[in-house]
Amino acid sequence: MFVIYLVLPESPAWYATTGNKEAAGKRMLLRLYKGVEGYDVEHQWDVLVHTVRYEEQVARENKTQAWYNIFRGTNGVSTTG
Repeated sequence: MFVIYLVLPESPAWYATTGNKEAAGKRMLLRLYKGVEGYDVEHQWDVLVHTVRYEEQVARENKTQAWYNIFRGTNGVSTTG
């Protein structure tokens, strides 16, 4: 595993979660999508940052929920109400 960590680069999503690695994240996206005609790195980075922010918001909201709420519903098993 140690060798894999040395060779495997950080993902653009990881860079987006750190908040201050925009240039590195964009470089990694360009490396991953090298040769793709019409690729817009600025748009992809914006989507990635918004996705990370949304996931963080959902995680904060779900932290206030109890784990057993997944079993609540019309029949006590279903999660649909």
